[in-house]
Amino acid sequence: MNKNEYVQYSVVIPTGVYGEQFSCLLTLSGGEGYNPFDAIEELIGYFCRIANSGALAIGTEYINLSGIDVDCRQSEGILQAVFTVRYLHLSAWRILLQILSHCHEIEPYRTLSLNAVDGYLGEFLNREQILMQAYPDQFVLSNINLSKGNSEFIGANFRLLIEFARKLEKGELADVGQLVDDWGSIVYTGGFTSVEIGVEDEILNKPNTYLVGSNIIEILISSWAGESHAISTLLNIALALSRKLPVVTIELE
Repeated sequence: MNKNEYVQYSVVIPTGVYGEQFSCLLTLSGGEGYNPFDAIEELIGYFCRIANSGALAIGTEYINLSGIDVDCRQSEGILQAVFTVRYLHLSAWRILLQILSHCHEIEPYRTLSLNAVDGYLGEFLNREQILMQAYPDQFVLSNINLSKGNSEFIGANFRLLIEFARKLEKGELADVGQLVDDWGSIVYTGGFTSVEIGVEDEILNKPNTYLVGSNIIEILISSWAGESHAISTLLNIALALSRKLPVVTIELE
């Protein structure tokens, strides 16, 4: 029997509120004597940083508007996180629920609820419907030259080159490297893997991010065995860097 069949779920996420800000509450309960949900809380932080980069926006035109705030707290056997979201793609919740599902083995919980708290009166999606949501489309920005080949047939080792119109500062390189690391951790822990599939083998090695010259970032991925939509999200992270940085060219090879 699937280990998650023992978990009680309550998931209620509104649809059609893309232009509005709304909040929802995540609660995980493990019961008395359970260990803290420290790894899950850390992964929630990774998820939120990627969402705040604009990479999980509902479309290209919302990259600069999309974001998520989170207030995460723990007490004995319980984790609660209040999310306030703006222009977030519905599949972002799919990614979060898949992370939580695959983390159940290392930090077990008995109940999981993810419910809107703003009294929204529109339509809602439950857990099963959220887990069926398509991932965000590839962003298209006319001022950025994107060359990605066929990411569905990418090899076990590949690299992503991001060229900028000016020299990068040390802190800017560190910020990009952090996002890449966050993406790698989410991929590694099953954020892009169906809840019906176990994450037993390594999906990738830790990504490496380098500065080439003064204005090109090189991201090296090795031992890749993940899904193509995870690579699309990495490309969207690169495209969304244009919120703050003058991205000129992105090349996947």
